[in-house]
Amino acid sequence: MTSFLSMSVDKPAPQTEEPETEKPSTPSEEKPKKKLASKYVEVRANQKNVSYDRLFGDYLETAKHIIITDPYIRMHFQIDNLVELIQTIRDRCESEDISIELHTQNDDENIPEMIDIFDDLAAELETYGVEFTYHFDADHDRFIQLDNGWKIVLSRGLDIFDKYSRFSLSNTRQVNRRCREFSVTYIQE
Repeated sequence: MTSFLSMSVDKPAPQTEEPETEKPSTPSEEKPKKKLASKYVEVRANQKNVSYDRLFGDYLETAKHIIITDPYIRMHFQIDNLVELIQTIRDRCESEDISIELHTQNDDENIPEMIDIFDDLAAELETYGVEFTYHFDADHDRFIQLDNGWKIVLSRGLDIFDKYSRFSLSNTRQVNRRCREFSVTYIQE
């Protein structure tokens, strides 16, 4: 069953199924598990109060292996988006044994620089117990495949936020950023 939800800037959507707030980082807090459902979410241009945690967090909780396919992890702000998603994965996954596999693409002349960046990221993530691998083999599709049976289809990939100033609150909290128009489809496979 697919439910339709349009996230709203001015007021909550008619269905009260809003993504929940940022998860506190205290592991001792037990919160009841939300029942996950296949659904379709649309976000309007300039909408705020959206984050990777609110969009993906509940679906990530029981995942151990995450495949991110986004051919447009090329520019520094796109790499920042990837790092923010990885932080969300670390915050929300219950498993201590997490592996993340990135499938992206780039121009041949830029691949050596991207290899250096991704190797540095992999080395850092290893210190946190996260295995990170990458491949330059993505086509056009953008999605997150989870080993818990969920696939999250991303119309814009991870590039959902408008540009923001380096010296603004938007720099540190995604919920303060304005969004580009996009949609997300959650499919249980």
